[in-house]
Amino acid sequence: MSIFIRWFLIVALFYLIYRVLRGMIFAARPPVSGPTRPEPGRVDTERTEDLVRDPQCGVYFPRSEGLASMVDGQVLYFCSQGCRDRYLEIAGGRKQGGRA
Repeated sequence: MSIFIRWFLIVALFYLIYRVLRGMIFAARPPVSGPTRPEPGRVDTERTEDLVRDPQCGVYFPRSEGLASMVDGQVLYFCSQGCRDRYLEIAGGRKQGGRA
């Protein structure tokens, strides 16, 4: 029985040493700066921006990062020039195919 108590005391001592050292290390760290999450239920109005969907590939992205094009009297936003060009090729082919 004394061996069990001895091992228990050794393990408890190591655990206490670990906790003290861990507290000293984390207390010495400076707070991490950077973007933070808003509180639950609160909207961060500074970073809120409408997302739009690329009609060609279906990717959602911020409107300010997209390429705007007027297609059939409607402004469409594309994630890249490649998607815009492919969409215009397909849309042009549909119009030509529909006329014939």
